Amino acid sequence: ATATATATATATAPSVQDRAAAVLTALYATEITKQIDMGRYKTAAKVPAPLAPDDLMPASSPPTSRDGYAATDVWSQKDCATELIACIVEASEAYRSAAGEAAVAPAFDKDDERAMRFVTAAANLRQYVFRIDPVQSLYSAKGIAGNIIPAIATTNAIVAGLQILQAFHILRVQLEAEGKGEDGGAKEAEAEAEGRQDIEEDAAESLLHNILFRDNSKDDEEEEEAVIAHLSDVGMVYHHSRMERSDLVRNLGAVSEEFHESEEIVEIAMSYL
Repeated sequence: ATATATATATATAPSVQDRAAAVLTALYATEITKQIDMGRYKTAAKVPAPLAPDDLMPASSPPTSRDGYAATDVWSQKDCATELIACIVEASEAYRSAAGEAAVAPAFDKDDERAMRFVTAAANLRQYVFRIDPVQSLYSAKGIAGNIIPAIATTNAIVAGLQILQAFHILRVQLEAEGKGEDGGAKEAEAEAEGRQDIEEDAAESLLHNILFRDNSKDDEEEEEAVIAHLSDVGMVYHHSRMERSDLVRNLGAVSEEFHESEEIVEIAMSYL
């Protein structure tokens, strides 16, 4: 009874060929009709036309197994459907293990005859649907596939190389800009510091010169050092804090009172600072 049930189930189960035909009908007829009804192709230059279900049913034999077949022959819609279904059946048998489990198919290879027959038939069916001319023979499709793979690899390599060169260029420009910025900022700060020091020293020396040479009684070494220290402090405070002129006058006035030179020393200080 169990054997009978198994045989009955096997007999009633759809074959690989029937399932493949159902898939083709869904792809090239049912789905296309659905997309047209949804208005997806209303702005297309060429509106696709769904294939007739009868043309998607396999014939008695695929074109590649017929007498007088040539690789340059262009297949009809029914020939393409028959060849595509035959490839699916062959692959189902070839890529199934002894235990009946499906195995992983190998990667596409243009020298694999079954793979090229599959690609040619599927591409031609799509061309018939979307009215793309010309429909290719197996020989032409194999030549196109042979040119596409190297072209893709070469193009990817060229684009990747150009991207790396551009990245190097951007990094070099950024590094050069940073180097110039650091050098320029250091030189500018150094020049500013030197200029500030020169101004402060010149102002202090000039004020000291006027004080000492106007009154010879204040020419001892201690007094000279004290005047230099006071006037230098005033100049540096003024430069770093950018105090108002009135504050500078008051500070210089305090220094001048210590040396009893109030009005004149302020006048001289303002002339130098």
